[in-house]
Amino acid sequence: MNLVTVAVGEAQEQYGLKYRVLPGREKGGEEGWTHSHTFMAYPAQMPGSVPLCIGMAWDSQSSWHKGQRYLVKWGMNASGNGWKHDGLIFVYGTPVPGTEPFSVGHAEPVWRYRIVPGMNAGGNGWTHDFTFWAYKFGNGRGGNNGHGGQHGGQHGGHHPGGADHHEKTVVSVGRFQADYGSKFCVVENDHDGSWDHVFKFKVWKNNQPGLSPISVGTSRQEGGWRYKLGNGRRGSVQGQGFHHTFTFFAHNFQSPGTVPITVSHADNPTRYRVNEGTTSSNEPGWTQDFTFYALPQ
Repeated sequence: MNLVTVAVGEAQEQYGLKYRVLPGREKGGEEGWTHSHTFMAYPAQMPGSVPLCIGMAWDSQSSWHKGQRYLVKWGMNASGNGWKHDGLIFVYGTPVPGTEPFSVGHAEPVWRYRIVPGMNAGGNGWTHDFTFWAYKFGNGRGGNNGHGGQHGGQHGGHHPGGADHHEKTVVSVGRFQADYGSKFCVVENDHDGSWDHVFKFKVWKNNQPGLSPISVGTSRQEGGWRYKLGNGRRGSVQGQGFHHTFTFFAHNFQSPGTVPITVSHADNPTRYRVNEGTTSSNEPGWTQDFTFYALPQ
């Protein structure tokens, strides 16, 4: 399978430097952007490769750069939480011959992501998220798919279902019937006896190739112990009366050995629900937000 070029450009905004990621282009410049670097990846799944998705959001349609900010994360779909899915490539989660490391990092409070060569995307206001391996542009690779076949046997078995040798934790879901309707708790290990038990699932405690962060927050006692889940790190659940409690990692695409778990919310007051399956339509009054994939318990 032919590799595709992926160009990275950068631009300066009032809130700081931002980057864009453009599969299919050799240069990340023009339209007010400055070219940074280019690498090569696969446009479709190859043995041993993992999906890396690209999202885009807009600050202002009338700004010089059209307000574009970019998201980069593991998985098949980058949409959600204000991001629009913009692209998908396949890279390696571990080193293979001929590849070089590239790292993904993010900056806040205006969320944006970047890809830089090397093992660390942190520093100068950026937080390192993860490292992947891809081909450097111009190293002579292009239409040769022999490499993919070679490493299917060596690496393909390491990625399905995530990295099983890494530390995991059990998450419990409980239900309580309040005056305003049902509410759900989402806690590590076991919830207390005031909640009716619904189900448990197992997730990863640390980020690994192919995983995405899911965060949990609570309104605490003063807010009536309501829970919130966000597809992202602590900023996705912090604020409006909710406080971050923990973050776990799971797939946002179907992987062997995993089961789908869907997150939805209800209003007045705001609270979140977690249920098994790919839909929340079995109970009225809940708006579906996203689905992730975890290990059964």
